[in-house]
Amino acid sequence: MEVTLRLSHPAVVIEVLSPSSEGDDDGEKRSDFQSLASLEAYVLVAQDQRHVKVYRRAGGEWRATAYRDGDSFELPTLSSPIPVGDVYDGILDSAGRSLLR
Repeated sequence: MEVTLRLSHPAVVIEVLSPSSEGDDDGEKRSDFQSLASLEAYVLVAQDQRHVKVYRRAGGEWRATAYRDGDSFELPTLSSPIPVGDVYDGILDSAGRSLLR
């Protein structure tokens, strides 16, 4: 039951952006997710640069904060901040070049 509630009532949604989906993920799709009463944060993770954007619910409004390499961000339900560098560890170098071969 708890797993079902988490899937149908998420507190956090994380999207990895691609060139073909970036406009939708940070547009109509984001609006759809933000309409969920349970959602506290909507996270967009770039795949071609070390960049994370976190939308957080603040009262009745959503506020976006951008994070780059060297920054850390917090998410609801997690007790520790997440360094942006850790998100990309082994995936992108500091210049945004893919380490995946």
